Amino acid sequence: MGCIFISIIFAVGYTWLIGPSALWQALTSVSSWQFGFLLLISIVPMILWGSGFYVILRRLGHEGSFVVSILLMNASGFLNTITPFGQLGGNPPAALLIKRALGTDFETALAAIGLINATNRLASLFLGFLAASYLGWQLVVERAFNTAIFTLTGVIVAAVFAVGFLWQYRYMLVDYSSWVLSIISKPLDYLPRITAPSQQRFQQHGVQFIEALELLATAPAQLALVFGLCMAGQIFIAGILWTALTALGAESLFVTVLLVIPIAKLGAVAPTPGGLGAAETILTGALVTMTGMSSAVAGAAALLYRASAFWIPALSGGFITAWYLTHKSASQKT
Repeated sequence: MGCIFISIIFAVGYTWLIGPSALWQALTSVSSWQFGFLLLISIVPMILWGSGFYVILRRLGHEGSFVVSILLMNASGFLNTITPFGQLGGNPPAALLIKRALGTDFETALAAIGLINATNRLASLFLGFLAASYLGWQLVVERAFNTAIFTLTGVIVAAVFAVGFLWQYRYMLVDYSSWVLSIISKPLDYLPRITAPSQQRFQQHGVQFIEALELLATAPAQLALVFGLCMAGQIFIAGILWTALTALGAESLFVTVLLVIPIAKLGAVAPTPGGLGAAETILTGALVTMTGMSSAVAGAAALLYRASAFWIPALSGGFITAWYLTHKSASQKT
């Protein structure tokens, strides 16, 4: 409930700062066929990311259907939208859904969905870095762009060092996290008919998760393919925002959009469902700062982009999730 309350605060503050009437006027200037075209574009990234997810599942030894991989990727997007902290909150329930749908173990499912989501983030950051490099080379970089470039570069460097450090000490991390989780779950022993998992059990699950990641790390060609598919998907995501800006009559370089999107995605770490409110606020602010467009146009573009790329596709993901939850799991069928 606290996450929903924070989302409401963000939404009300966001609308008040822009101006409800100006925001509504900008949104209603977009025709229904233009909005339909935005929704049509949003199908492509889901297919591309589902293809990458299919490659990962095949590498982990699961002979799943290509169509099912796309459906589960869509369902994962829904779970990311309704849980706080974005993919950090959505990955565990998505792994449980994948386990139910495919009959794989939880650790393998978590490694698969975690890798495809992390690769998506990396692809977005990489495209943003290329865009920043291009803008710098073209000598059109002003103070706002300098801030964005330094922020993006800092995030990339920090992410690389963090991943490298965690991977270097992955088994030590499993040991410490198993000990912490066993202490946290100890009060479960006082509940009737519930036994808290032991430290050894947590450790076993952690090692299985690491082994799945190590198996994926031994296939550089397949990882490169997944990264390419994720980059293509992120280009189409940027195309949605650029098309929304064009529909609103705002001129913006596509390369600027590539730079704005990874910065706006920092809002996904907010403790709101799917970064609701925070992501729109950051995106609007970035568009206003970097392009000089009005806050009403930038706010309308942010809403059209989020609705087309995330909210409406999440509805179909919700139906897919409900279908898998209301039907027999793969293990029950066998």
